[in-house]
Amino acid sequence: HHSGLDIFGPDHENGVTPIVAAYDGYLTREADWKSTVILRHPDFPAVPAAGIAAGEQIWTYYTHMAARDGSASYVAPDFPPGTYEHFVEAGTLLGYQGNWGGSPWQLTG
Repeated sequence: HHSGLDIFGPDHENGVTPIVAAYDGYLTREADWKSTVILRHPDFPAVPAAGIAAGEQIWTYYTHMAARDGSASYVAPDFPPGTYEHFVEAGTLLGYQGNWGGSPWQLTG
């Protein structure tokens, strides 16, 4: 269970639908993450409907970017495992939609 929102792409083959950063932020990909990157947004604009005040820090998670069996990662090669706090602009290609969530007990892989 998680409190995020899964956004599904069109029904294409894995590794085809591009995933881009929704907002400027600092990207991290932990050393053991095959399909996930996170972006830290330190000065997010106000979103009153979501209860976010101007200047709050939020994180966006981009995940499931690997083959169903975990054999291939679709994260962009610009962000190898171990990337930490790398600035990216909105619209930067992060990778491609996959169909892998890791182990049932660890869905951040």
